[in-house]
Amino acid sequence: MDNPTQCATLYGSYNFSYRVEGGTESCQDCHMKKSKLGHNMQSYRAMGQMAVDMKVEAMAYQWRDVVTTTPAASVQVDLFNKAGHAIPDG
Repeated sequence: MDNPTQCATLYGSYNFSYRVEGGTESCQDCHMKKSKLGHNMQSYRAMGQMAVDMKVEAMAYQWRDVVTTTPAASVQVDLFNKAGHAIPDG
């Protein structure tokens, strides 16, 4: 498209990244057919579980200063987008 009008929207993300990379499914294919939700679009939790893979690693430790011991944690979160558009949108 010479003059895209959807560049800053969810549909624009789908149209100008997913489709360009060879994606062939429509919005309805994922949001209605694959999810088996049909017109029941209130269940975003189910869609979120289908759209994002998450890997979390956590390590607890104690930080010791001369007198004080402070509990601390290191948490690494990796998110993998499996949707045909940006997440989060809007």
